[in-house]
Amino acid sequence: HLIILVRREMIWVIRDVQSSTVACGAGGVMRNKGAVGIVLTIFGSSVLFITSHLRAHTSKVKERNLDAVRIASSLDFSRYHGNKRDSEPSGGGKEESEMPLDCTDKVDCVFWFGDLNYRLTCDREAADTAITDNQLEDRILYKSKQDSVT
Repeated sequence: HLIILVRREMIWVIRDVQSSTVACGAGGVMRNKGAVGIVLTIFGSSVLFITSHLRAHTSKVKERNLDAVRIASSLDFSRYHGNKRDSEPSGGGKEESEMPLDCTDKVDCVFWFGDLNYRLTCDREAADTAITDNQLEDRILYKSKQDSVT
């Protein structure tokens, strides 16, 4: 579920609200995993909110990443008529209201949150040091390569 609460005095600056859902459970049918998205325009800017529950377990990173890609490409906001950054010249074959294949591509701001199930496989001190040294990605890749060797 996803609820967006708006102060009464802000109702007048929000328009073009649309929602969509995607199931990512077993066979894409079970609704124990998946996402809910809401796109809207506020003060002339398009904002997309996505909440998702992705696969668990450290061995499922590839599947988790594929689910995230599937969510971004399957959330259907085709009726959304809000402010979209136009990367194609006019007459490019797309209707003005058509959203791109990846729903995150043509909105001004995306908030993606939920139970994403990504995990660090190191202790807190090692993670803090990697962040401080700006080497988090290097250490994660190194750890992944070590795990695949053993």
